[in-house]
Amino acid sequence: MDAPAAKPRVLCVDDEPEVLRGLRTVLRRRFDVHTAESGREGLALLSEQGPFAVVVSDMKMPEMDGAAFLAAVKDRAPDTTRVLLTGEASLSAAVAAVNSGQIFRFLLKPCPADTLVQALEDAVAQHRMVTRDRELLRHEVDRLTEQLQHADRLASLGTMAGAVGHELANVATVLQAAVVMVGDAAREGRPAVPEDVADLEWVLEHLQTHATNLLRLARPGEDACTQVDLGQLARRTLDLLRSTKVAMNVDLEVDAPATPVRVHANRTRLEQVLLNLVKNAVDAVQERSDVEHPRVRLSVREDRVNRRVVCTVEDNGCGIPEAHLRQLFEPYFTTKPPDRGTGLGLPIVRQIVESYGGDLSVSTEVGRGSAFTVSLPSGAAAVGAARVNGSLRETAGVTPGAGGGEP
Repeated sequence: MDAPAAKPRVLCVDDEPEVLRGLRTVLRRRFDVHTAESGREGLALLSEQGPFAVVVSDMKMPEMDGAAFLAAVKDRAPDTTRVLLTGEASLSAAVAAVNSGQIFRFLLKPCPADTLVQALEDAVAQHRMVTRDRELLRHEVDRLTEQLQHADRLASLGTMAGAVGHELANVATVLQAAVVMVGDAAREGRPAVPEDVADLEWVLEHLQTHATNLLRLARPGEDACTQVDLGQLARRTLDLLRSTKVAMNVDLEVDAPATPVRVHANRTRLEQVLLNLVKNAVDAVQERSDVEHPRVRLSVREDRVNRRVVCTVEDNGCGIPEAHLRQLFEPYFTTKPPDRGTGLGLPIVRQIVESYGGDLSVSTEVGRGSAFTVSLPSGAAAVGAARVNGSLRETAGVTPGAGGGEP
């Protein structure tokens, strides 16, 4: 058997105890009645025991009159219906109450019991209508949000399809160079160079990471983060690019402290960020034929005051026209030939950086070069910041690569 429906909760406020006793007697069969003898006491009950469907207030009370009290009720509990029950029938009092408290009913004392009960029934119906509309709106917002998330997820899959190929092309560049070196060593009857073996291990690690992230796209979860020395990672990144001869005729410089500069992130994803930014810088430098000393500089420093680690990739390449800056982080925007860029690198780099609580900025001057700066929370300050959800942020971990930098 269903339990009886709870009575609507009504708060009655009046400075005369006899009036409150009379209201309780008249209303208790239909309503769950609470009382207070002042506006301040009524507001305290509203905070401590609310919500109430209806608040009934006298007009003329010490310290806080009914108009001021109902105005405060409106601010604190806007869904609560407000009724003024008063023996002061002046027009100015009624206008003041309506304007400040936006009351639902204005009733005069003495008020017949049936009139009072009917007014409160109507007030309860008004409260139910307001809260029901709000609940329907909330459900509609939730439904639309779910649809948008689903659409965003489908868009992410489409973006990822192109970006996975983009990243695998980068991995293949390293693999090809390492295979050639190891093959030459084998034909000459000598052992492989440790650096070439390390490159092959790097390729294996990245392929495993991308396979894992592809599977994770359907099951978004926590990013596998550790404490990463960004200075050491910067040096490793430039060593890797030198070994693949991607940066031929370009001077690759690194400026990083000898002591560890740690951030809390996924090491492979951060390596992808650095590879993408440095490769873009190399492309920008190689586009110029009038630079005597083509240079790309990767610097890492710790901002102890703001508890951030700052990494900057600078080049003396062609720079980025102002008209292109607005589109720089849009997927698929690039001015490079199809075989050199897909326009996916920078949008995804930004998603990776932001997923760790960081930000990515750029300064540039046409004919002088560009500087891309990554700022990340340092060390323990970043713990908990690296959650990748089911939007394009999930794709970001799967799809780094070149092509989205200098457009």
